[in-house]
Amino acid sequence: MSTEIEARARLFDAIEGGSPFWTREIIERGAAPVVERLTSGGYDPVKFERIITRMRTISAEQILESIGATDSHFIYPTTDEWPDSLLDLVCPPIALIVRGDISLLKSSQLAIVGTRNPTHYGVRVAQDFAAGFVDRSWTITSGGA
Repeated sequence: MSTEIEARARLFDAIEGGSPFWTREIIERGAAPVVERLTSGGYDPVKFERIITRMRTISAEQILESIGATDSHFIYPTTDEWPDSLLDLVCPPIALIVRGDISLLKSSQLAIVGTRNPTHYGVRVAQDFAAGFVDRSWTITSGGA
């Protein structure tokens, strides 16, 4: 059986965020039991083939070492650093990877979400938009695309 951090790391790596199904599974069953079910045939192997394959090919240790190598923090809902505002979401993230001052997660934030391939104009507009909030002491959060 995995620990909470190990289970969350593996689920975070294998499952795309924002899924009502997986959110419900993790809340109702717990992260470690969901990992156990995924790796022991408890879910439809055809429907969830990509997730099951990923779960079987990478370890929590590999995931957490990779995160640590970037001087980042791995947090999840039961850690002290978890932002309370995320508890209000219908489909909260499985976990977050945080780089930088982790205490800023408790401050007023603006999430800027966009494409992985922005135009030069898009980059400039996003920078100008973010600067206006930074000038007012808001934290800018990026999805890390």
